Amino acid sequence: MDILNFSLFCLLSLLRLSQSFASATETNTSSSQWVEGTLVGSSGNEKSYRRECWSKKNCDKDIMTGSVSPDCMRYLEQFSNATAKFINCTVANARPLHYCENCVSEYMSVNNVYKIIFNNEGKNESSNCKRQILRADNVQVVLATYNFILYIWDKSKCDQCFDVTESNDTQIYKPAESTKKLLAMIENTLSCFSDFGQGVVPGLVTQDPNQTVCSFCVKLYCEANDYYETVEKENKLCSDLIDSMNYTRLDWGQKFKCSVAQKDQGEIWEIAALVFSLPILLYVGVWMHANQDFLLGHCGVIRHTRLDNAE
Repeated sequence: MDILNFSLFCLLSLLRLSQSFASATETNTSSSQWVEGTLVGSSGNEKSYRRECWSKKNCDKDIMTGSVSPDCMRYLEQFSNATAKFINCTVANARPLHYCENCVSEYMSVNNVYKIIFNNEGKNESSNCKRQILRADNVQVVLATYNFILYIWDKSKCDQCFDVTESNDTQIYKPAESTKKLLAMIENTLSCFSDFGQGVVPGLVTQDPNQTVCSFCVKLYCEANDYYETVEKENKLCSDLIDSMNYTRLDWGQKFKCSVAQKDQGEIWEIAALVFSLPILLYVGVWMHANQDFLLGHCGVIRHTRLDNAE
């Protein structure tokens, strides 16, 4: 009987404990703040999510800005929007790589807003945006973000594809003439690959696509390749041009199996003739060396005969 009473007591205690835990969970859930949104899942599809806020103020729409003044907060928002647009543009133009050309406006916006923040030191602490934004935390997120964007731009040598000038403290980016010329030559070469890549030539019987491209596009390809090397020596190449030329070379060599040697058949024949003539010249030289005494002796007899006749 004692054992039965003890078991019943344990069962009632466990039931009360579970009810207390459930009540506490409901209380915490009702007092918690939640934020809902969407994110990209591992399969690429958007999925909804729901997360709990760390504190109530982080769930409010009007988040406290701390010691940042309204004017400085406006600059911070502008910098946030500018950097987001640049990163989006860069990633979108990563393949094929064309972000130097297509993202220069976004890069200029980032530079302009950062300069406003950097130069805004103000007369007092409340108007010193440089201190409030750039030196507000130990991580220095704004400065680190700006340095990351500079790293991408400088690593790609994007400035080398532009003529950069400055007007009213604003940098102006204009595509260099060498950049425009090389891009046009590469585009003409790729268009030729596309036109003759099927092996169809008007007025001729359908041929092997590789041979057709190698024959009809060799001049355009070699001109683009030669001008690329010229621009490279002048240090005016950026990642856009390098990437475009690399893909053109891959198409020429790997896809269509063409050879750069085809650019000047005359030079090839001259070199081949010289190589084939070397054995002949070698044999003539060896024979002359082996019969040197005979040749000199014969000439000596002739001279001796003339001397005898003179006597």
